[in-house]
Amino acid sequence: MAVLNGRFDELIVGYKANAVIYSYRIVKLDPTLSGSVIQAAAKTDFLLGVSKIVQTSITRYQRPTTATFQSAPIPPAIAGDQIDVNILGIQPLQYGAAVTIGQPLTTDTIGRGIPAASGDRCIGIAMSAGALDDIGSVLISQI
Repeated sequence: MAVLNGRFDELIVGYKANAVIYSYRIVKLDPTLSGSVIQAAAKTDFLLGVSKIVQTSITRYQRPTTATFQSAPIPPAIAGDQIDVNILGIQPLQYGAAVTIGQPLTTDTIGRGIPAASGDRCIGIAMSAGALDDIGSVLISQI
């Protein structure tokens, strides 16, 4: 998270997960339950923002040692967990394909960022290059 003139450059909103949601994935509002989100799954979805590190699942998943904690993947949120969604600003995002700096990004079928084509809904602009499953960054602007 960067700081501009003493203020944070992101807007984070809390939502309830209504399905499994991994950290750094694109999410959309769940049309079946007000105030909840699910991972985006189609380029035509209304892309709301990007999930932050899922803290509620970390407390649910107890890791026995510091070494294990550092090497184990963060478990996903499950339905009912409270999660933070970054809806404006610069946010880490897991890529689902090769991405170059400046490309408009949309979602793949599991909420990862991929290059957008004409007519796709976009979550924002890639701020870093990366390959499949890299954690890059996106300037969220829902363009």
